[in-house]
Amino acid sequence: MSKHKRWYQTSFCALVLVACTQPRPAPGPAARPDTAPLAAGSAVPSNATMTPPEALPSVEAACQRFASAPVPQADFASDTERTALKGCDAEASYYGIDMPIDRQRARQCALGERRPGGSPAIVNPAVLMMIYANGFGAPANYDLALGFACQVGGAPAELGGRVSRLWAARAGEKWSAPFDQCDDATSGVMTGYCADLQERIAVAARKARLRAAAAGLPPREFAALQRAAQRFFEARSTKEVDRSGSQAASLVISERAQLEESFVQALNQVREPVFRPAPGDAQALASELARLLARIAACKDLKQTEQSLPGLVNSTGIRETEQRWLAYRAAFVALALEAHPNTSAEIWISWLTQPRLSQLKELATGC
Repeated sequence: MSKHKRWYQTSFCALVLVACTQPRPAPGPAARPDTAPLAAGSAVPSNATMTPPEALPSVEAACQRFASAPVPQADFASDTERTALKGCDAEASYYGIDMPIDRQRARQCALGERRPGGSPAIVNPAVLMMIYANGFGAPANYDLALGFACQVGGAPAELGGRVSRLWAARAGEKWSAPFDQCDDATSGVMTGYCADLQERIAVAARKARLRAAAAGLPPREFAALQRAAQRFFEARSTKEVDRSGSQAASLVISERAQLEESFVQALNQVREPVFRPAPGDAQALASELARLLARIAACKDLKQTEQSLPGLVNSTGIRETEQRWLAYRAAFVALALEAHPNTSAEIWISWLTQPRLSQLKELATGC
């Protein structure tokens, strides 16, 4: 998910709350079809509300100006369509999370019921901002996109970045990738939300790969390994990741996602009949593991953090995580030996111990 900021030329950024630090991007290729996945290709939104260039007002003035931009009647769901939208998830339909991408459904779901007088009961302004900015599921309409951007709000830099880019597009500027709610994320809250969203998008594909990787593996051992893996991943991503700052949520989600991805990759290797881990010195690795754990247990800094700032990594959390890792390793070795009965436990133990040593070395830095 993109975390970069697209800042535009001074003519479009005069009174925005964010400094303009980069030149505007070159025009991109033709807009992609509405059914294309968000991450693929590039898009150039059609300029449904093209106006002669004018100076960007303040964010507050822009928000006041577009607060009452009318939603076209045709964009609301009909009574029949509204019945089918019960329990809908606009964001899931927009990004294709556990379902096919359907931006029309996303738009209808995000608009909610039509109130007397025609105004929408907004369910998800962020999805509507992206739909009308990109022309996905409805004709591009920058007035509406600006109005919904203001409803999304956020940190001043986030709101300023969105408003400036939408204003530039309204005046004819083109961008080379679809406008997304996470493009201008600067706050800890938004970066955490975007990390969670990215993981929601990724998890469906990962589940499919996990099912494929598990095919043919001994079911009882695989079920036991899955339970042990989830306990270890939970401990590793919460007790061995610094959760004291505003980026805590993002860091936790990122670490958990990396662990899940590595797990699927390891299972894919194990299910290959000819796969054998590279031989390693199990005794030497065990000695190194013991030295690192002793170093961490004696580390004053890691002991002191237990009584200081909540969320800091400490020796108690590392010790608890290590116990869960040992159970995870034992379950993995049991599975591997069942799948490859002519191999030794030592080669699998060595294979699994090496990435754990890398984790502990990082935690022991400074001790």
